[in-house]
Amino acid sequence: MEVPDLGPYAKENWPDSEKGYAAMVTRLDKQVGDLLAKLKQLGLEQNTIVIFTGDNGPHKEGGYDPTFFNSSGRFAHQTRSLRRRHP
Repeated sequence: MEVPDLGPYAKENWPDSEKGYAAMVTRLDKQVGDLLAKLKQLGLEQNTIVIFTGDNGPHKEGGYDPTFFNSSGRFAHQTRSLRRRHP
């Protein structure tokens, strides 16, 4: 879970793993935004479908705590978990 830098989260009073996670998400958001802006600049935004998907849910790798940002939302557990959340 290497990230080039912790960006705007470097001075937050959070564990480093959560700072890194937030920095990665922010970096990804910016890059997707750059892609969408480029499509618009080229006049392709109306005729282009952008699909973004991930193959994993929240995880505990690298010391990250998936409960810190409520990464599972209303869904249960983390990657590789076979348990279900009961209503």
